[in-house]
Amino acid sequence: MCVFVANLCAGFVRKENWDIPGNDLLSSPVQVSDYSGCCVRCQTTLGCKAFAYAPSTKDCWLKTGAGNGGLSR
Repeated sequence: MCVFVANLCAGFVRKENWDIPGNDLLSSPVQVSDYSGCCVRCQTTLGCKAFAYAPSTKDCWLKTGAGNGGLSR
């Protein structure tokens, strides 16, 4: 049985209002409905090590890494 818990994503640390400049895996974001969808997309995309999700636009930026760790917005 699979249990879904909102805002949890195995292997990732969630940081609200945080940006990870650079290290984009793709040239444009993918559209997903929520944070969990972005997490799943990263987990199932070869080379994805981090991601940034913008709830207002539903943009999911897949990343090759967190670079210097990102910055607060």
